Amino acid sequence: MKLKRLGSYVDAAAAFRQLMNYKDSRGQVAECQALEKDRIYAMGLSKMRSAKYQEAISIFKELGTYRDSAAKINKC
Repeated sequence: MKLKRLGSYVDAAAAFRQLMNYKDSRGQVAECQALEKDRIYAMGLSKMRSAKYQEAISIFKELGTYRDSAAKINKC
């Protein structure tokens, strides 16, 4: 789907959710959600590298238990 290719993962997931019983829509929703979390995680890493620790902490808190977000918070 075009939204997914453009990186609009939240919008793409919403579109796939509307098609929930069509082919692999459920899998597409899950994939878009994971890609969005990856995108947000990468933003957190970027903030860390730029020494913008408070912004990084906010991002990693938003991610909760995703990957090693808690460990990243402690590193900030």
